[in-house]
Amino acid sequence: MLPLCVGFLTLTVSAQRIEAFEVNEDWIEKVAKAAPQQPEAEPLQDRKMLVFGLHTGFKHWVIPHVDEVMKVLGEKSGAFEVELTKDVRKFSKKSLEQYDAVLINNACSVGPRRDLILDALEKDETLSQKKREKLAAQLEADLIAYVDQGGGLMVVHGGIVMQNNSMAFSEMVGGSFDYHPPQQEIKVELVDAGHPMVKAF
Repeated sequence: MLPLCVGFLTLTVSAQRIEAFEVNEDWIEKVAKAAPQQPEAEPLQDRKMLVFGLHTGFKHWVIPHVDEVMKVLGEKSGAFEVELTKDVRKFSKKSLEQYDAVLINNACSVGPRRDLILDALEKDETLSQKKREKLAAQLEADLIAYVDQGGGLMVVHGGIVMQNNSMAFSEMVGGSFDYHPPQQEIKVELVDAGHPMVKAF
């Protein structure tokens, strides 16, 4: 796992509630203007990313915003294609073979079970409870195997709660969720504005 380097940012926090806002064309255009340009060299091969945004627990209002940012980054850079889904069956071994990376977008599960895959399968009345549980365990195992074998994984904020009571999932994402304080506004001071990771800001 690559270490996350945040040394070039200093953050000041002020405790203010952030108001939700809808995704609209003006906002998408603003994101597109800030997004990196197409790379100098063409990608060696086509890349495809699966963006999974189902929630059965807490709904983060930024889910559609993250979806749009990923679409803009893929389209503008030409580096990857984005497929949005809320279908847990996309985590099957066969399905995952077509993706280079998976992004889990705030996929919060409902407590106390904290098993989003099983939550989603509960709606499938064609399966018995035993079959749902077996399929849920298999889909989780397929996702973990995909990452173990080199598939890319990004987990956005509440996505860590997806399978929160699964030790294997928690080990894969590097932790599990307990709680967090109220939403806060942060102010970012760019120490190295030319750094590729913060150029858009």
